[in-house]
Amino acid sequence: MVDQKPYRKMSESEKEDVRAQIQAYWNRYSVTKKGGILKQYDANKRQHWLYPHQVLAVNHLLSRDFDTPIDRRNASLLLIHEVGTGKTISSILAMAACLKTPWKYKQPNGLEVPYKGKVLIVVPKAVLEVWAETIDAWTSLKERGVLLKAEAQKDLTHDKIQTAAAIVTTPDTLVAAWKTFMYLAGPKEVMPDGRPAGTKREMDRWVHGSKPGSKQAELLGDVKPPVHPLYALINNGAGPPPFVLTVADEIHEGYKPTTQKGHLLRMFTRRSAYKLGLTGTPVSAKPEEMPHLVSVLNAMPLALQKKAHYFLVNQGHTQVLNRDTIDEFHAQLVDRVDASFLDLPERKVLTLEYDPYVGKLQGAATDPEVISRHNQILAEAQAEHARSTGTRDELATGDSELGKAQRKCFTAVVRMGQFEFSSVLGMHGAKAFGTEQDPSGALYEEAVSRPSQTMRLIARLIQSRQDACHVRVAVFCEKLTELEILKRFLEREGGFGELFVLEGSLSAKKRNEYVHRFLGCPRGIFLFSKAGSVGITLCPGCEVLLSVGPLPWNSTTIDQAFGRVYRIGQTKKVEIIQLVARNSVTAVKLSLHDDKRLRLAKVAADNNWENFKDEGGQWRLTDTILKECVPLADTGNYVDVNAIARMTVWQEKYRQWEMSKEQADANGVAPPAPPDPPPAVQPLSYPAQMPLPPVSFPC
Repeated sequence: MVDQKPYRKMSESEKEDVRAQIQAYWNRYSVTKKGGILKQYDANKRQHWLYPHQVLAVNHLLSRDFDTPIDRRNASLLLIHEVGTGKTISSILAMAACLKTPWKYKQPNGLEVPYKGKVLIVVPKAVLEVWAETIDAWTSLKERGVLLKAEAQKDLTHDKIQTAAAIVTTPDTLVAAWKTFMYLAGPKEVMPDGRPAGTKREMDRWVHGSKPGSKQAELLGDVKPPVHPLYALINNGAGPPPFVLTVADEIHEGYKPTTQKGHLLRMFTRRSAYKLGLTGTPVSAKPEEMPHLVSVLNAMPLALQKKAHYFLVNQGHTQVLNRDTIDEFHAQLVDRVDASFLDLPERKVLTLEYDPYVGKLQGAATDPEVISRHNQILAEAQAEHARSTGTRDELATGDSELGKAQRKCFTAVVRMGQFEFSSVLGMHGAKAFGTEQDPSGALYEEAVSRPSQTMRLIARLIQSRQDACHVRVAVFCEKLTELEILKRFLEREGGFGELFVLEGSLSAKKRNEYVHRFLGCPRGIFLFSKAGSVGITLCPGCEVLLSVGPLPWNSTTIDQAFGRVYRIGQTKKVEIIQLVARNSVTAVKLSLHDDKRLRLAKVAADNNWENFKDEGGQWRLTDTILKECVPLADTGNYVDVNAIARMTVWQEKYRQWEMSKEQADANGVAPPAPPDPPPAVQPLSYPAQMPLPPVSFPC
């Protein structure tokens, strides 16, 4: 692992060396120098600042295989830089260096000629516009007409690709271009050897070429059909790589080599001298996922790309982790940075527990139908899970009886999480809120006109922060249905300023417009789902974030959401509040997420992946949640199993004391001391009445 450490922990000589490296970047690659592309100032004449860890990470990448000729260079680096630490800027620095370094390529005749490769940046669709804007703000590529932002494969024309120095696109665009390539690649009938056209073998032929004299070459001939211009760049295996740098943002998101987008990305990394993978979170907690990243980056040594090398067989068929391989993975590929590398303001994360009173409006009777429906779902799911046994492979088979059972249990957990937010939503389920099932929007109207205690609490909490001069508040909720209900409720209540809702269906341009409008409004709320948990920056200007509704299944999603307000650029102290209903699905998820974070911290500290050894849990999160979930009592609140357990223990102690007292009386001896008083039961309070936590950072 690259030995990065915070600037403040460096010695004076180390600090001097870092300052020299930063200055060297500006001297070599800024627009003030001939041919440079880095801007030292933004459009408002504010100076751009580089963090030491950004420059060091890029220098670590560029130093790899530096003595190897450019046509054989294969240098890879995985930036595991925590959310908000400036991975995008690190990539831009790498791009500037790769584009402006005077590379030389030795031709077969021994003559050295200049080499200029292109840069390919593949990013999630949701952040494409942000990437394009950031590149424009930091470089002169767009002004020079050599930056190509490809939102769709139609943007990847031959002329645009030829003139572009850097291409910013998405995995979906790569897939669409590939499908066009396959359409152009030849007839759709059966090939002479009986194979259908357009198979993986065809793909490999166009990537690597056919060996002269081979059966494949004989059958297909030497005449190649038209090829999509993007894939035409990598079609020729000879000569220097067409790409000097390939960047894959959020590389932990679905880039398995077995998937289409993972395979296509690997085609480009094979023909790239430098490869940079970006992620704000470590490998998603499973050692077996590490070779996926290595394979997609086409990183060396080859052993790191094979899953089998990460495990050893110990005593029969039991697999144990191979520490040597994991240590090599970190030593060869990983550059790790966390928030401690940044001089950010203080951050407080509060967990606000409340009694939700499901199915009960303040001052009204409890709805017995709601309670009965919730408890029925829980009982059926627990019974389904208790009847189900099987191996992980069996459970993963969706068509099997076990796979069906798993899906039923998962659905039940989701439904129970919805009860916490809205009894109407819990009763009918998210699907019932779609336009087909509910064209009039009657269910939405019912959910808003009969607001749950949870929604009332959210509104009170937002208002308390806005009144304390934190006038712009961000609200994260994973589910769009919950988000829509909350939006309508806040609109009806009024007094919260402008409301902005960021959904996945919004275009990148519209997303960016919403962010700018929110940060410029005098008072407002920014509501976003998982689609907005990456690629947007809500600072400076917003320093309060609420997490509401059922928690995401993956803890990294909520960490990404927190990173929207706590990142480079934040100038004020940050308050993050998680709303959790006691003894609910969300409460169980929160404890599991906290446990996962602790284990991830151990991984970061000592690379101890044993913390993630699979103990044969068949149902993962669902299993634990179903075991710990509790029913609703007649009051409409969740049964406090802990309080019941404490009372049960006390009652047993009291029973034992009574028996001892009788024996003492019979024997004429002094009775034993009575037990302590029974445990106090905390009174339940309506969310509309419960005191709110004081504002962490008053203005």
